[in-house]
Formats: sequence, C-alpha cells, structure tokens
Amino acid sequence: MKVKYNRVSTLQQTGDRFTVDTEKYDLTLLDKVSGSLPFKERPKGKEVVKLIEEGKITELVVEEFSKLGRNTGDVMNYPAASYGVSENRANCFVLCRTV
Repeated sequence: MKVKYNRVSTLQQTGDRFTVDTEKYDLTLLDKVSGSLPFKERPKGKEVVKLIEEGKITELVVEEFSKLGRNTGDVMNYPAASYGVSENRANCFVLCRTV
C-alpha cells in the first residue's frame, strides 16, 4: 500500500495543498497537530505506525521531511525504529515541493 502522510500545525490550516495528487496513493492522511507532538502520539501517525507494523505499507510518502517531527533535525535524531519503518522495511520517500 502506498500512503501519503502530511501534517499542518493548526486546526485553522486546511492542508489543501497536500490533496493535489491524492489519486496516486492508496491512502492519504493529514494530522492537524504541532510538530512537537511525537509522531507515534499523533492520531494519523498512530495509524501509519499500525499499518507499517501490520506490513501493509510498502511506501510512505511525505511532502517535507520535517512533517515527521518538529523540524528536519528532530527527525534525523529520532531512531527510525520509532516510526516502525526500519523493522518492517517500508520505504520512506521525501518529496520536497518547496524551493
């Protein structure tokens, strides 16, 4: 299953820019939470981890690496196993659409 995950920081943000290519994915998920909340504690983050643990996700796509954490540095310092990614060999692609 190919899954697209994104996060916006506030409830007021729509996340509309992430819906442009939803037809390319089996499932698209959007969390509306602060990046300071650990990935595994986010509503949609929990769903991603569960699907990875069940071996259902073959590709996890995010628009920006920092959407997995507070910023890129946080993500780089966070063990991949904490996302469930390395244990079940899901591929994580980062598509950065900003210049």
